[in-house]
Amino acid sequence: MWFLRPELEAMEVSSAADVARLPSNTKIRVAGLVVTRQRPQTASGVVFVSLEDETGTVNLIVPPQVFERDRLAARCATAILAAGNVERQGRSSTSRRGNVWEVTELGRLRTEPRSFH
Repeated sequence: MWFLRPELEAMEVSSAADVARLPSNTKIRVAGLVVTRQRPQTASGVVFVSLEDETGTVNLIVPPQVFERDRLAARCATAILAAGNVERQGRSSTSRRGNVWEVTELGRLRTEPRSFH
């Protein structure tokens, strides 16, 4: 993601390192390569997505209605740009998603995430 960082900063997209320092309920945008997608049976339709950028990992919580509305990007994209709020539990930080978009500039990458859904 480092090669897109100037454009991402212009769009006010935070890095994973930035998210780790932000307080709860801060509105953010994050972008990264999809490392994993998980939709556990016990999560009531919530999808958990791990994104990786050049500074680390951000864990996304994607509610069912957001997953359905932004289904193509949320389910298939190699790289995602997402907007939402920071949530904290102890030292761990996640981002509850409000919107999910595919980062189309990275569509040419041939990597595949490990998706379990």
